[in-house]
Amino acid sequence: MGFGKSEERSLPQSYRNQQSVENFEINSASGTFYRRLRSRLGTPKAITATAHKLARIFYRLWTNGGKYQDPGMDYYEQRYQERVINNLQKKALALGFELTPQPQANTVS
Repeated sequence: MGFGKSEERSLPQSYRNQQSVENFEINSASGTFYRRLRSRLGTPKAITATAHKLARIFYRLWTNGGKYQDPGMDYYEQRYQERVINNLQKKALALGFELTPQPQANTVS
């Protein structure tokens, strides 16, 4: 027996309802990942990419067992900043430059 047209939905399509999108808005690593992609790629592609990431996490937990501990928004932001800095250093090195970090000034606005 096959599925009817209304039941033939892929994983990304099932995440495109309003309630699922609001669940991505929480302060978690996946929520931060979703918001970053949404600003760059648009909502449909961000939902698809986030659903794919969640499916990979689910599969890994399902096959290996274990418990999921969300690292949180701050951890994701820190890792993102590290990736950006490393990529900038690689690009600068490829162009023959060397980056030196500046001390951060604590300014109150």
